[in-house]
Amino acid sequence: MTARTHPGSKDDGSWPHSGADSESVADQLTGQLSQRIQRRRLRQQVRSLVQSGAYTDAIACLDELVAHDPTAHDLSNRGYLLARLGHHEAAIADYSAALDLNPTLDAAYHNRANSHAALGHSEAALMDYDRAIDLNPLNLKPRLNQSILYRQMQRYGQACELLEESLWLALNVLDLHQAPHLAGLVAHLYAEQGRVHHLLGSWNAAIADYQRALDFLPTLGEPRSEQAQLRAQVSDWLTTLLNPLSA
Repeated sequence: MTARTHPGSKDDGSWPHSGADSESVADQLTGQLSQRIQRRRLRQQVRSLVQSGAYTDAIACLDELVAHDPTAHDLSNRGYLLARLGHHEAAIADYSAALDLNPTLDAAYHNRANSHAALGHSEAALMDYDRAIDLNPLNLKPRLNQSILYRQMQRYGQACELLEESLWLALNVLDLHQAPHLAGLVAHLYAEQGRVHHLLGSWNAAIADYQRALDFLPTLGEPRSEQAQLRAQVSDWLTTLLNPLSA
């Protein structure tokens, strides 16, 4: 005669089988939760360190995150900080590892392009800028940086085409009132377009672009801010154009 088993007994296949198994599962869940909390704290620490300019310490925190559970964003962020410190080869390695995990991470393509450009790998940089733009067409930063590289390579026609397209997007598709931080990017696009026109000898167009760039830039602000530096650069270019003997 076959023995009958009771529900929840060892032989009926129900879960958990024993108090020991239940404790083991609870321990695993507790450990996973603890790891998540630790990773969250490390990422918060990274943000705080970056804001204070302590890039080396922030990289150390990201090293710990990547060592235990590498993610595309952590690798990309570490690459960005390495690049800020001038370690572009190491940065490119991190961006590439990030893209292996997430091939649609447009920021990794954009930042890898910047590092390639810094190392003089112009064609590799152009390819990565193209990928970044394809993945996020409304992001003006890779468009701006690619146009700068085109200018540096004296490929003025491609620079002009990209700048015209980018300014059209900025002024007709993006809402500058809802995103006032874009005004600085628009100013930079006008400045670059003016510089290309200047180099091509289209002086009236260059003057108009320089003036538009200045119109988008605040007259007051931190002297060392990016916008203040851009305003000084545009003013110098405009002065050189209007009075070449003073340069």
